[in-house]
Amino acid sequence: MRFAKLKLAILCVTAGLAFQGKGARAGDAYYLTPGVGTLGGSIKGGYRWSENMGASGIVSGFMYSRNVTYAGVPGNARTQLFGAGFILDYYPVGGDLRVSGGLRYSNDKVTGTVTQSGTTVGFTAEANTLQPYLGLGYSLPVSRNMALDLDVGAYYMGKTTVTPDRAFNNAAISGALSQASADFNKTNFYPVAQLGLRFEF
Repeated sequence: MRFAKLKLAILCVTAGLAFQGKGARAGDAYYLTPGVGTLGGSIKGGYRWSENMGASGIVSGFMYSRNVTYAGVPGNARTQLFGAGFILDYYPVGGDLRVSGGLRYSNDKVTGTVTQSGTTVGFTAEANTLQPYLGLGYSLPVSRNMALDLDVGAYYMGKTTVTPDRAFNNAAISGALSQASADFNKTNFYPVAQLGLRFEF
């Protein structure tokens, strides 16, 4: 019984690889992919020069503001995400599934203020400027030259540093900025889930 299940599993995997092989791209294709996701709006352009290798560049960004509270101290924060990156793509079975790795230049930052007892202090939170990326991608063809494109992965941001805009003597604000720093550093990775429409030419 176990041997039969093993044979079935091997057949399924073989069939999957064969399907990928049938959907393989011959390479020598340029593409442009507008997208949206955790990086905000994005535009990616690339070139696949063989069945197994390709490369792309991506520019992305968005901005939003919100009210915040750190350690009981109210304030506001504006998040700005902007980055440009280079990605190398490897297609392990020559089909539409890819393993991606690269490097991103980041101008991400959070700027804001906190106010307590009539004292207002501004702050800026920033992570590493250069951020390595690792992820997976898949393109689902919907026509001869168009496909739904999905990327999932993560950038390594490193430690986020919170810097006040001036000197101050207020214990509550000091505690608030310490709490902000702790919140920003709960993880050193930024998740990527980006969906786009890929046009090949």
